[in-house]
Amino acid sequence: PVLTYYYVKAGSALLRCAQPHSCSANEFQNDRDLLQKCRDAVCQGAPLIIYDCRSRVAANANIFRGGGVEDPEAFSPTRAHSEESTTAVVPLDIPNIHQMQSSWQ
Repeated sequence: PVLTYYYVKAGSALLRCAQPHSCSANEFQNDRDLLQKCRDAVCQGAPLIIYDCRSRVAANANIFRGGGVEDPEAFSPTRAHSEESTTAVVPLDIPNIHQMQSSWQ
């Protein structure tokens, strides 16, 4: 994940990353640790909301090819962090993300 926008007034951060894939336990733990640090930088107990921009068809095809989908339980806070913060995955079901990118040009 890479920080793409930080809204100072609300203390909110927007991060972007590639679609999920199957990875080793160590790689997954690195992602989890990084996202927890991002969450803590916003504020203790900040919610983590993952927006999946892929279409449902593309997400299912990714699973079929051995890729992954984000599991909100996997990114729930650890015992060392606030148990009150939430993690949610919001599917946006955008049919063609590349077409959306070119609409800004």
